[in-house]
Amino acid sequence: SYLPPRDSAEWNKVDPSTLGWNVTALENLVSFVKEQKSTGLLIVQDGKIVVEHYWPVTPLDALVRPRFYSLLSHGLTEKGEPIEDVASVQKSLVSILVGMAVGKGLIDIKAPVSRYLGKGWSKTGAAEQAILVRHLLSMDSGLDTQLRYEQPAGTHWRYNTSAYSQLISILEVVTHQEIGPLTKEWVFDPIGMRDSRWGVRTGIWAISNVNAAGFQTTPRDLARLGLLVMMDGKWGGKDIVCNDNWFPLSVSASQELNPAYGYLWWLNGADKHRIRIGPEPPLRDGPLVTTAPRDLIIAMGHEK
Repeated sequence: SYLPPRDSAEWNKVDPSTLGWNVTALENLVSFVKEQKSTGLLIVQDGKIVVEHYWPVTPLDALVRPRFYSLLSHGLTEKGEPIEDVASVQKSLVSILVGMAVGKGLIDIKAPVSRYLGKGWSKTGAAEQAILVRHLLSMDSGLDTQLRYEQPAGTHWRYNTSAYSQLISILEVVTHQEIGPLTKEWVFDPIGMRDSRWGVRTGIWAISNVNAAGFQTTPRDLARLGLLVMMDGKWGGKDIVCNDNWFPLSVSASQELNPAYGYLWWLNGADKHRIRIGPEPPLRDGPLVTTAPRDLIIAMGHEK
């Protein structure tokens, strides 16, 4: 019933005690999150902010934070929100962009990747033609991290950032735009993600992830993206995604090899899951987060 305005930083807040929340438990949660050296915590219910806390990074903090943090941090907004490269959270944003391109008739996820990137985009030879766009979305392309042939497409699940990154190239080819301006036009501006952008990664961060582009954003902007997903791609009566089938499809199990993975979204509703990065991660019993609701969907990234 409420959405934060697109053209303003104002955002309605609500007292958690009026919602029937356990305030003591909530205070304990905030303390726990702070102890984990988090930079921010934002909780939204029915579009309104229930909890919002930020913890600035001091030089002393930097010594005990994860080794990647100096590469993840990109300053603060005027209101003190951290702007950070949210690592593989970007994959779920790209899933939305692909869904929009599908809705516009620009991409067919059942088509070979080579239709859009041309022959030789991988190092697989004749097997390349069997790799479809949907295989990049569901992490079962059959490629290793150097885009070499490992198994037939669709037969093994492997979390593969370098294979996923080809989706960014596909989007740029079919729209004739770079990923930054494209996302700004299609998503950021329409829903008011004022402090989000794509940036070029440098140094070991770029090498270790085999992905040159980083999605830099804030907790409030990520909350807006979450609201867009919860409303099936609509915002204030306007259809932003223009593809009613995409969210039901992308947040459902995309294959049987890892039922906890959709199209670049992690899912909590499966009875089994794989999560470890690398070839042949084990299939484990139970949902990803045993204490969370089974309808939880997650955009998950390194240190997030």
